[in-house]
Amino acid sequence: MLKGTSPKPAPESAPAHHEGRSAFLHFITVDGREFGFPVAQLLNFVLEPNPAAASGSGAPRQRLLLAFPSHDVTVTGHRLHIVCEWLDQQRAVRLKAEDARFADLHASQPFVAEISITTATPG
Repeated sequence: MLKGTSPKPAPESAPAHHEGRSAFLHFITVDGREFGFPVAQLLNFVLEPNPAAASGSGAPRQRLLLAFPSHDVTVTGHRLHIVCEWLDQQRAVRLKAEDARFADLHASQPFVAEISITTATPG
């Protein structure tokens, strides 16, 4: 046996993720800040065409808006319908904004170009 290891199994009360479900949705912005919002506080989300893409500027084609009581999160990218499926399945979601040159690296995964987080306006 290796020094410092134990043959005892981990205690049954040790924390573990249950079927990939998470208590928080994680968003990592371009500047490296990570924000976590409770899944239970997600009020709604809207997936729509990105208005900036209509100008032919090469902007990402989709925009995903997520509303929480304290903040609004805007995610732009491609294949964001996959994120919506993950939300429907209550799967763990951790999104990170990436450089545009990686947009087609994993064609079966969502690509996130930008994440914007603002304080929610009451109303």
